[in-house]
Amino acid sequence: MSASFGIGAFGFDAGEPEVGLVLQNEVARVAKASAVLLGRRSLGDPGLPALLGSWDDHLPGLQQLADMLSADPQRARRLGLLVPLAPVVSLPPIAPTAAVFCAGANYRTHVEQLALAE
Repeated sequence: MSASFGIGAFGFDAGEPEVGLVLQNEVARVAKASAVLLGRRSLGDPGLPALLGSWDDHLPGLQQLADMLSADPQRARRLGLLVPLAPVVSLPPIAPTAAVFCAGANYRTHVEQLALAE
């Protein structure tokens, strides 16, 4: 049976944002855990936007990593691969930007209003 997991951006030890794999109330650094458990097939840390952008390519490796961590969580904790979620800082999945671009045409009701106005 496959382990259920979530992913997100986290600040571990007040460091740079990293992709984390969440298993119930614990989280693993994807780059660190995959380097230890998957070796040469390591997922690295592409960053959350890149990972989500190529989700189909990353999903099998993430699932394998979640399954391995779930199979022996005691060992994963001893190796420092799984840590409690509570003290880890949850970050926005995408870094805030200075500008947001929107188009009214993206909203059906707005398009309908424009059509009726003509």
